[in-house]
Amino acid sequence: MPRQKLDNYLKTNRLRWGLSQQELGKLFDICKDAVSKCELGKRTPSVNVLLTSEMIFGLPPDKLFPVLYKSLQDKLGARALALHTRLARRMDKASLRKRALLEGIPGRTKNIPDV
Repeated sequence: MPRQKLDNYLKTNRLRWGLSQQELGKLFDICKDAVSKCELGKRTPSVNVLLTSEMIFGLPPDKLFPVLYKSLQDKLGARALALHTRLARRMDKASLRKRALLEGIPGRTKNIPDV
């Protein structure tokens, strides 16, 4: 994802529970500066930060990092549409299974035409 401000609720939740950046960093196993950069949207959170955030705060990544999540969802939707289109005329069992999988991806339903 390009370096842009990523609105997130990591800081809001950290402060809600009275954690310092250093304490949260220890829970994430990253330094305080990395926590700060994630909170400011200057650093895309790692998978470790995303998953650990969910474990700590009980909120899924789409609630903690909505802009990042939406961006990834849109990109995935576009790729799912492209693959679905390539498979659209195939009627073999494997292609039908793949299309069923693609049709279950959140955020892409409006993009994939019915065949």
